[in-house]
Amino acid sequence: MLNVGTVALVSHAVGAQERDRANHVFNQSLLLSLLLGAIVFAGVYLISAPYMHTVAANEATARAGIDYLYWFAPGLALQFIMVSMFATLRATGMMMPTMIIR
Repeated sequence: MLNVGTVALVSHAVGAQERDRANHVFNQSLLLSLLLGAIVFAGVYLISAPYMHTVAANEATARAGIDYLYWFAPGLALQFIMVSMFATLRATGMMMPTMIIR
């Protein structure tokens, strides 16, 4: 939703040549992605241990899963920021950077 909404609103603002509105939408999208990333990051850290103890076969497997999720959480949180930035680039017609970086 963040991706599609950002592309739609920024592309309309760019098409109407309203740079201030495009900047405003980008800033809102970036703020929302930071907020969502922080929520997901905190959620992973809060839920990892109970979840892994529920689905794991034994304590060693649960510990390995928890360690994996703790290392994976920062990358998962950063994905929200990347989605916001790449959506804005695509909305302005800059397709090449988004294809190279991903």
